[in-house]
Amino acid sequence: MDRVCTSRFLLSSFSSTHSFYPHKHFCDARTGKQKTSITYIAEGNVTIKTAGREIPAKAGDLIYLPDGMKYTSAWTGDPNVEFYSVHFDFSHLRETRIDRTFEIQSISKDQTGDLGELFRSILENYGKDDSERLLALSNFYLLWSKILPLLYTSEKISFSPQITAALEFIEAKYLDNFPVSELAKHCHLSESRLYHKFSDEMHCSPIHYRNSLRIQKAIEYLRDGNYSISEISDKLNFNSVIYFRKIFKSMTGFAPMEYKKIRREQK
Repeated sequence: MDRVCTSRFLLSSFSSTHSFYPHKHFCDARTGKQKTSITYIAEGNVTIKTAGREIPAKAGDLIYLPDGMKYTSAWTGDPNVEFYSVHFDFSHLRETRIDRTFEIQSISKDQTGDLGELFRSILENYGKDDSERLLALSNFYLLWSKILPLLYTSEKISFSPQITAALEFIEAKYLDNFPVSELAKHCHLSESRLYHKFSDEMHCSPIHYRNSLRIQKAIEYLRDGNYSISEISDKLNFNSVIYFRKIFKSMTGFAPMEYKKIRREQK
């Protein structure tokens, strides 16, 4: 009998979430640490964009997102968007974590069958007592066993040195209204070359990326509920409240007050 290296599959962290949005949803995951996740789409469609690629998925499909991946996801519903996710890390050992060796990808329900009930069972049971949590983890390993043979590896997507430098600069100074010429000089590129490379790798302009960081922070402020819309606009250094509202709606699909109301109703 072959020896099975079960230590490769020891979990160091695990959580399960359920998300619901009316009509549409946008997620910008190009900053911060993202755990490996597997998402089941219950309703709606999504297009994920990451360094030179677009990955579509529809209701019933799964999405595999490896740890540390930078991406955006644009969701549309008819009428709603609903999805279930498990977020996890396998333990660090001498070898590379196995969940990091696979590429970002979608998996058709034609390959796995509909796994919605499995995801709902994981969500329902993980928040209960120890015996039910064990059942949830058992179902997670069942899920992992179903998709593991379908996952493929490829060269890890990475950003060019110039765009990596640009991202680090913007993430450090996103509250400053720096000119693109300053960013281009920092990256040792002409402005036109910077725009071309940034758009090719990030699917947006440097200013759009800076605004996306501000909107992510705005969402945090709206969740906290400690600041008015005008105060948030000022704190994030937008030129005006009108411009802040315009950018917020273009990126999230909602006006700031609409988003705040939806978050309140979901609690």
